[in-house]
Amino acid sequence: MVEKRKRKSGKAEQAAVAHGAGCLVASTRGIRARHRHLMRDLTRLLPHGLPHSKVDTDEAGLGGMAALCEENDCSTSLLLDARDPRRLYMWVGGCPDGPTAMFRVMNIHTVAELKLEARRVLGARNVVVFDSSFGQTADRRVMRALLSRAFAVPRRHRGDGGGSGDGGGGSGDAAGHSVSFSWLDGRVWMRVYRIQEAVGGGGVLDVAEIGPRLVLAPVRIIASGFGGAVLHAAN
Repeated sequence: MVEKRKRKSGKAEQAAVAHGAGCLVASTRGIRARHRHLMRDLTRLLPHGLPHSKVDTDEAGLGGMAALCEENDCSTSLLLDARDPRRLYMWVGGCPDGPTAMFRVMNIHTVAELKLEARRVLGARNVVVFDSSFGQTADRRVMRALLSRAFAVPRRHRGDGGGSGDGGGGSGDAAGHSVSFSWLDGRVWMRVYRIQEAVGGGGVLDVAEIGPRLVLAPVRIIASGFGGAVLHAAN
């Protein structure tokens, strides 16, 4: 019975993502429990996200990610890379043509660790917000484009493939979350908020942080999907 439910859930998840509009969310082997919790938190923010089992990098490195995206009909991928036991990296790439950005993940606070009162909205769209600093240089504009592709739910997407939620049900066209990216000290600071009616009502909107929190330190930008020439390397 459990296996049947898993198969049905997988089929429903695939059906919820429009053709080529999905974001493949995966990790390498060696990922720790805390990092798995972060991966779960990120996946739940992406109604168009398709979680994948651990990627085997022993033979081809990360070269197989583009093929995995093609097999799963995804145009974007978010990969947590734990091959270095001392550090966690995040790759955000367009597949198969790229580009791809590599970040070191720092200052991680998962939803469970933050213990905030507000909860996410099941299946809600994300309003992705960047501060003006992302328009100042070419490399930041590329980062902005890639993060937008990963975290903004495509307009043609329908369904709630992000898994079971903690808050009330959301509509396919409603914007229920704000994913904020700020540039400070050469790093990307990410915060996630729930969009809700302010206390007192009257149609006034407010936000409440729901998590996770993390800081992304840029490492490099490469030309293709998880491969190719280095276009930019951080100092």
